[in-house]
Amino acid sequence: MAVTAQNYFQYAFDRYPIAWDEGPFLYRTLNYARNKVALDLDLTTREEFSLENNPNSLTLSKNFLAVRKVYLVNNNFQILLKRKPNLFQPFKYALKPLNYVLKAPNKIYLLPQDYKADENDKIVIDYVPILDPMQRLSDEETYIPETALDLVVLQICLRLAENDLQYAMKGYFEAEYKLRLATLQRGAF
Repeated sequence: MAVTAQNYFQYAFDRYPIAWDEGPFLYRTLNYARNKVALDLDLTTREEFSLENNPNSLTLSKNFLAVRKVYLVNNNFQILLKRKPNLFQPFKYALKPLNYVLKAPNKIYLLPQDYKADENDKIVIDYVPILDPMQRLSDEETYIPETALDLVVLQICLRLAENDLQYAMKGYFEAEYKLRLATLQRGAF
């Protein structure tokens, strides 16, 4: 069974019975909740890039919420690259890229930029993408697994309670969210 936006709202209003009309706030809340759950559960996507042309930057197919790991992979080795805060390089210190710099929304710059790549070198990136927004009741969930459906519903309820200034209910939903999140293994999906 495919989970739709209507299912999310129906489950949320069953847990937090309050009158809402279908409006932009509800869809913003739903999309925020889905992205938060994807980030908290570490639902990563993997992309590979060849280094044949010695590119200075790599462009991911989707915008990222978080980049978890960037590897330089060859037949003989695998190196985990480190994240740097900016592109400043005082001197050349390696023949292979050893660092990377994130540039929102979907670019990753490699350091040093004047490296020499072998023919089998490639970069493997594990990242949490920004999910495609749901904008209609019939939109179907394509990324979050069904076991995490309850987490999305709790995040929606949490935000609705906060919007209603019901901070005791918000605290309840937040505690329940943390308990349910602890029962699921991060990065296992």
